[in-house]
Amino acid sequence: MSVRGSLYVFLGDVADRLEPRYYDRLDGYLRSARIGVTYRGYMAHTYLYSLIVALTVLAVSTAFVAVFSDRLVREAWVAPPVASLGFGYTVHAVRVYYPRYVADVRAERIDATLPGVTSFSFALVRGGVPLDEVLDTVSSHPDVFGEAAEEFGVAARDVDRFGGDVVTALRRLAEETPSEDMSEFLKSFVSVVIRKEDVSGFLGEKAQDFHDDAEDRQENVLERLEVLAEFYVVVFVAAPLFVITILVVVGFVGAATLVTLRVFIYVVMPVSGFGFVILLDVLFEPPSKPDESEKEEEAPSIVDVPGTDVPVEGAEEGNKALDRYERRERLVEYLSRPMRTLRKNPAVSLRLAVGLGITYLVAKVAVFFYLGGTVPAFEQEPAFGFAFTETTEAVLTAVDDTLVEASMVSLFVYAVLYQTRAEYLRNVEARLPELLGRLSSINQAGVPFLQSLVSLREVDVGVLNQHVDRMARDIKLNSTASEALRRFERRAGSPAVTRTTVLLDNTSEASGRLGKVLRIAERDAKLRDRLTRHRREQMSLYTVVIYISFFVFIVIIAVLSTVFIPAVPTGEEASGIPQLQGGFDPEAYRTLFYHATVVQAVLGGLIAGKMTSGRVSTGAKHAFIMVAVAYLTFNYFLLLV
Repeated sequence: MSVRGSLYVFLGDVADRLEPRYYDRLDGYLRSARIGVTYRGYMAHTYLYSLIVALTVLAVSTAFVAVFSDRLVREAWVAPPVASLGFGYTVHAVRVYYPRYVADVRAERIDATLPGVTSFSFALVRGGVPLDEVLDTVSSHPDVFGEAAEEFGVAARDVDRFGGDVVTALRRLAEETPSEDMSEFLKSFVSVVIRKEDVSGFLGEKAQDFHDDAEDRQENVLERLEVLAEFYVVVFVAAPLFVITILVVVGFVGAATLVTLRVFIYVVMPVSGFGFVILLDVLFEPPSKPDESEKEEEAPSIVDVPGTDVPVEGAEEGNKALDRYERRERLVEYLSRPMRTLRKNPAVSLRLAVGLGITYLVAKVAVFFYLGGTVPAFEQEPAFGFAFTETTEAVLTAVDDTLVEASMVSLFVYAVLYQTRAEYLRNVEARLPELLGRLSSINQAGVPFLQSLVSLREVDVGVLNQHVDRMARDIKLNSTASEALRRFERRAGSPAVTRTTVLLDNTSEASGRLGKVLRIAERDAKLRDRLTRHRREQMSLYTVVIYISFFVFIVIIAVLSTVFIPAVPTGEEASGIPQLQGGFDPEAYRTLFYHATVVQAVLGGLIAGKMTSGRVSTGAKHAFIMVAVAYLTFNYFLLLV
């Protein structure tokens, strides 16, 4: 055994002897969190990380005390071991608590996605799909059904890889899942299956119960968001204004507050703001994140030869050639249909937006130097690097507008591309229930399923019309229903459409009479659309609150910049005032006010997007608007005052 392996075995033995009380509880959390490591292995890593941190802190703090020993009291030598023990214990405590935290977060996500999975399973069973295929279908689409599908994937792997039966796998999953709702549901479901009762009726009843619970859960979420919106106004608008005003007043009476103000604006405000965004992400993450990137099928590997494990000669070179071909094909597709790529892949949109912003920044700097512009040199101190002096302030003042303009370019481009995509998805999800209802009516009238899909061309379903027409054309060109549905899903590029096509593809193979299945899918789509619209309508009020808060912030900052700062005596006027002998730099304060407003604009926009839709990307448009207001205010409006 290697030294590393021996060390982990030793630390695992230490964990068994010193902390046996953690075993049952922590082992259960590790399983529920799906961390994929045993209790002994996890605790061995915990002890190792704690030891490394403790020794590092001990060495650094001891060196610090030794260097500054002539300036410190004798008792300062107590600090290194105390700090070492404190940091080591903190790492241990965080590691022990982490699996529980992950399990709790997964439980909330499972509860949020369980209604959709239950409705989908109900529709599949109602359509005649066997139970094991239902499990495989749900677990193979985590991008659509979220964390609940990931959890069912555990049971599906038990069945596929270890040859177990569905009932045993679901019973084991009921014991390990962190969600109490899923645990109770699975236990009841297993009981129904064992007693050979009506599985379809049970799933239909539970689907309705979960939908009712989903509405109640959303109301609770909206109530918590209401509290957090008020918290945002107090902590991230009123408090910064108070701190900035106090520091400016203190600076007026002679105290050096510029450094403190810079730390507050450049460090405290951004860190606390992004921390609040992370808090919102942890508490209110969307139940199912749509797969907004275009799906790409995994390229086949030449090494994988069915029926043999013998390597093929030249396979490695062939795989490299195949990879190059795949990359070239994707590049050709991106370049030949750029708008489709941008519409379906926000990650590409983000890269484009950032690239355009950087291009604007480089171009403006190049033009500046080409026209003979110069930048003041930084003044340097040997011990502390670059000192924040008047020339440094001049450099920041010279480049901040360019940075803000480049940021505005990036925010604008990304906001336009993302909102185009979001509006398209919103229209698709709004018209999908109508399409399902019409398809159900046609099918229940006795029209075969394949012909029902073609008949949809006569129905006006808004943004889905073009996709329905192309699906009908595929069928007329002798495509099967499954092939036509998959192409329809790929063209539409919506998670809601994916959910529907997967359902129809699986149930159509079991039965051509899908009227009842389509009605179930229609009700589920209507519920999702209603919940989404209700949240958007309720949270639009808090978006207005954030905008009002920002405008209050910028008005007060503008008053400080145009009324208070000019009233402070400077130069010869300040010579007779002892408190101002240290110097009062109005331009430095105006620059900081400008930067504080831009920081507030970016954070306010991102938080508005997160609270409204649950996604930070939605906040790009709000951030652009607020940054533009800040830019125009300080570069144009205040100059007219």
